[in-house]
This record gives sequence, C-alpha cells and structure tokens, in this order.
Amino acid sequence: MKVLLAIETSGKYGSVAIAKAHNLLQKTDVPQNADLMNPGVVAIDLPTDRGSAQSLASSIDFLLRSEKLNPNDLGCIAVLSGPGSFTGLRVGIATAKSMAYALSIPTVELDTLDCILHQTRRTTEGYRLAHMLLDAYRGQLFVKTISGNTIARGAEEGTVLSDIEGLVQSAMSADCANEQVFVGPGCERLQRYLAREEKLDTVEKWFESVEWINDWRSTPHASSVAELGWRKWSSGDTLDPFLLLPKYFRGSAAEEKASKPV
Repeated sequence: MKVLLAIETSGKYGSVAIAKAHNLLQKTDVPQNADLMNPGVVAIDLPTDRGSAQSLASSIDFLLRSEKLNPNDLGCIAVLSGPGSFTGLRVGIATAKSMAYALSIPTVELDTLDCILHQTRRTTEGYRLAHMLLDAYRGQLFVKTISGNTIARGAEEGTVLSDIEGLVQSAMSADCANEQVFVGPGCERLQRYLAREEKLDTVEKWFESVEWINDWRSTPHASSVAELGWRKWSSGDTLDPFLLLPKYFRGSAAEEKASKPV
C-alpha cells in the first residue's frame, strides 16, 4: 500500500494526516497514474491543551491505528520545514527524521507559506497581488508575495523575512495598490500595526481598499501538507532524512543577542 504521513507543527497547535491511494483506483477503467493526482486524505488535529512535543507521537499512533495501518505501511513522510515556531518546527522535523530513518523511507519538505497558498489559491486568484503572511515577531513578518499571473500558473516565489514598515511601503506603492489580498496568520499583526493612531491617518484609505483572509482557510493544516507532499513524492522530489533541517530564516532572540558585540 502506498501511504504518506504528513506532519504540521509550524504554529501554536498542529495536525497530522495520512494520504493513500483512493479505493476507486482498484477499478480497471481508472488511469494507472490517477492515484498520483488524487489521494484520499484523512487528518486529525493535535490536542490544544498541550504542546506538539507532548502530543505529536501519540496523535500519529492514533491516526495510524484508526486507519488500520502500522508504521511499516508508510512510504514517505512530508513535513513543513519552515518558517514557523522554533519549537514547533524542531518537533516536527525531529519526528519526521527519526521515523523516516527507522523505516528507511524518504521525506518531503514543504514551505509553510506554500501550504497557505495552496489552501487559499482559489480565493486569491482574482487579485493582482497576494501576500502570504506569518508573524515573525520583533516587528517582522515572513512573506511570500505572488502576482496574479503567478497564482494562475501555480508557480511560487521565495519566502522572505520583511520588516512590517517595509512591506507596507512596498504594497502601497505598487501600481495595483487596491487589488491586493493579505493572507494568513500574520494578518493580525499587520492589521494591528496599521490600526495604530499615528499610522492610520496615512494608510486608512488604502487599508480599507485591500482584502484580508485570516481564518481557518489560511491556517496551515496537515491535510494540505499531505496533498502537496503526495505530489512531490509521486514526482520523485524527495529528500534523504539526514538532509532534512528546519528553516528558521534567522537566529533565535538569544542567538542574536549573543552575537552582538559587548
């Protein structure tokens, strides 16, 4: 059986999912490669009363048993490698690496903002610019900006770490300033920044002209990790578990403080 395990622990909470060939693929009139495009996905959310470090392993075990699977049925593990929570990324990556190594199977790594884009692609296609956002704290956001044509093609640009003020100035100066949408958990931080009294006078008109998507659709979920991971696995775009590393995009606050000259 061809089965993929997907892990999402990039934020405060997390989820896990299983993707496997759909039962309809047993019919002889279904194209042989159809399972590569349309897997069946089953997902569960991790408990919210404790961290992913405490609940991830037991949630994976529960999901496998509920699907009458065991770890040896897995052929690949997909995981978000960043950006995201330092602790959450470490937990997800360490779990994926240890399981994949023990089972001698490959891994697939995915960008967190690509996951958000995948979940909201139908909604964002009508805009000239779509900005996928995650809160990076310290006055910064993780950003992936996609043009309308890029959205339609399905191509994806790189994730960058941006100062909030720099992102606002760039978005306001774009020739399609009122044809933009901001998507993802980072929207809340940006909206709070724009709503500050000293900023509102200069950005209010623009602020009200753009659109915002910050709900369950734009929160990364393992079901999307499973769908995207299945595509990469099926195309052979996998990674040796030893090469799988979290992408923080910057050092922790403690590391940055330690690197400053005394």
